[in-house]
Amino acid sequence: KVDTATLWHQALETWLPEGSRLLRLSEPTPLPFDRGPWSDRTRLARLNVLTGLIGGQHPLIPPGEAPPLIISSIRAFLQKTLPKRRFIAATRVLRAGQTLDLERSLAGWVDIGYEPVSVVEAAGQFSRRGGIIDIFPASSSFPVRIELFGEEVDTIRYLDPATQRSIGLSDGHDAPQSVIIGPAREALPSMAREFVEVWADEMLPSEDSLPSWRDDLGKLRDGLPFPNLEYYLPLVYSRPVTLLDYLPPDALIIVDDWEELKTVADELMTQANQVAAEQTDLPPGY
Repeated sequence: KVDTATLWHQALETWLPEGSRLLRLSEPTPLPFDRGPWSDRTRLARLNVLTGLIGGQHPLIPPGEAPPLIISSIRAFLQKTLPKRRFIAATRVLRAGQTLDLERSLAGWVDIGYEPVSVVEAAGQFSRRGGIIDIFPASSSFPVRIELFGEEVDTIRYLDPATQRSIGLSDGHDAPQSVIIGPAREALPSMAREFVEVWADEMLPSEDSLPSWRDDLGKLRDGLPFPNLEYYLPLVYSRPVTLLDYLPPDALIIVDDWEELKTVADELMTQANQVAAEQTDLPPGY
């Protein structure tokens, strides 16, 4: 259950030794088949888990000193996500001294769910002013400021979003030598754009005055992030996966109570089927 997972998380936060990597896979905000936005907190917490699991599997990201410990309810676990190979392919690592194709990188960040803004204030945003790029990676506690010298990454520094000033050594933060820029959405806008192109003939705009998934067609075609994007996860990927697909071969899985787990899973599936039956209009193949 969600409340049981919360209790486990609180207890482990108290008793785990310093240096432990405790992560929580959050539950989607809306129920299955409900067209509604995921909260930023949920979205970022889930992405933080996925990013934490590709260390040692991504060619440029080494495994962490300690393996992550992940707490999940069955509802959070049952929400499928993008395939691991796509997550890894979409994750970039920038290092000081490397050459950067700026225009290509900015377009690539939009494709994986980042929003271009004038001032970076929240995770999943980036801005550019000449040779200075600010980006707030989805799995980071701080945004970073990247300064270019020509096409070379000259410096990478943490950024205080409140003051918009770089955080340096005098502030007690070592300048990072690299930054991991992973997907900012589980439904990648670039994949959503491709999906709409394939289904264009069946997905006609709505003439109804009631809110509908058809109202999102223009945003999906634009390939830009928007609040309801995760609603289309079941359509964007032909074979979405679960958390299990991200785990390394030697992962240890502990279930608190098998009988309760099965009961809650059955209840969730029944509830999902009821919600689906109440929907008068679902996207083709949803």
